[in-house]
Amino acid sequence: MKLIISQPDRYYSPFDEESFFHWLEGTKRVIGIKRRKRDIEITIDGTLDSEGLYDPIALIFRYNLGMECLRELCLTVDREFFDSPGAYWYDEVFKDR
Repeated sequence: MKLIISQPDRYYSPFDEESFFHWLEGTKRVIGIKRRKRDIEITIDGTLDSEGLYDPIALIFRYNLGMECLRELCLTVDREFFDSPGAYWYDEVFKDR
């Protein structure tokens, strides 16, 4: 599965950029990262369970990258966990509901 996220608008130091990609590379089931001009293509092996969703959600939230890109994950994960109106990410992921 491919997930496309925005590039952060800016990094606050060279270490910040390094940390961003290190965190992304260490995320469960991420098997490929392709930096493109305006976005990042992430290849995920298989499906993410609820535990595996926490890091992508946290990373995208922390860097304010537009969480609606996570909506397509709802089709491949524990829907009850992800599509939960009480979760902090819900309003951003499902803006148009």
